[in-house]
Amino acid sequence: MGFLPAPKVTRAELQQHLSKYFNLGDILSHQKLKKGYANSLYRVKTTKGDFVVKIAVRHNSEKLNYEIKLLNILHDLPIPKLIRTKNNEYFSDYKGHRTLVYPFLSGEEKKKFSKGMLFQVGEFLGELHLQTKGFVSPVKRIDYYEVSSIRIKRVVRESRNQKDIKIKDALQYVKENALKYKLPTSLPKGAMHIDLKPENTLFTGNHLTGVVDFDNSYNGPLIFDLADTLMWFCSRRGRFDMEDAKKVYQGYQSARKLNAQESSLLLTALHRVFCGITLCGIDLLNQKTLPKELVVWVIDNLLEAEKNLTISKQQFQNYLKT
Repeated sequence: MGFLPAPKVTRAELQQHLSKYFNLGDILSHQKLKKGYANSLYRVKTTKGDFVVKIAVRHNSEKLNYEIKLLNILHDLPIPKLIRTKNNEYFSDYKGHRTLVYPFLSGEEKKKFSKGMLFQVGEFLGELHLQTKGFVSPVKRIDYYEVSSIRIKRVVRESRNQKDIKIKDALQYVKENALKYKLPTSLPKGAMHIDLKPENTLFTGNHLTGVVDFDNSYNGPLIFDLADTLMWFCSRRGRFDMEDAKKVYQGYQSARKLNAQESSLLLTALHRVFCGITLCGIDLLNQKTLPKELVVWVIDNLLEAEKNLTISKQQFQNYLKT
């Protein structure tokens, strides 16, 4: 999962690249959209339209083909629609980095969400899962939120020189609690977005107009993806908001209804994803691919919300359904 240095992008070089691989006209303006750890994103306005150029800083292997295949099987959803190159490929090479191009998705990131907006987030995920149930790909993807005894032991071993008490305590907590939350292999599976969070959703007013960043997607139990989305949209300052969770859940149910087994295990999946993202953050910190301040944020906001989520499975089910 190595990172290459993000390439420098000039208008002249970008014009040369786009002219070589695409028929998108002349560049009128280009603007870096946001700083990311996995990609460099540029909004490029040309004489033929408004586009996004996504330069992969990570995933410069064949693993990007999973994302491409997934995006291409989805339909009628506000997601990146990849543009083929002149050679009928979906990716090109920009300074050693695989690069994707798609029409610009309108909207903006939000920090506060109405009940209707949360409903739309859940509805989007439910529809995505309807379309990806049974999705298969020969490309092996990394399970970022993997919680296994092997991974826990490795991360503990690699963290032996960690001096930050908060990080050490968080790792000890995960070690003692994460394996309690097991999910059976019989759960419905498919391709999961697994990073559906405020930073990856776009709204025009109160209307969901875009969902981006499928970099971490992989195949797994669909309720794990729902639990991940609940974690991101319903956790604030170490607390989990059940009212917000209810709206996301209701939106999801409007598109794809959970079966009885999934309903009974949703809270288990939620605890597991909280522990998983904490373990993943510490793992990436050890690998020097994630800054310490982000790991501390996860511990203070997400892991703390998990600790305060003391509701029982039955109470959780009943609350969401009322």
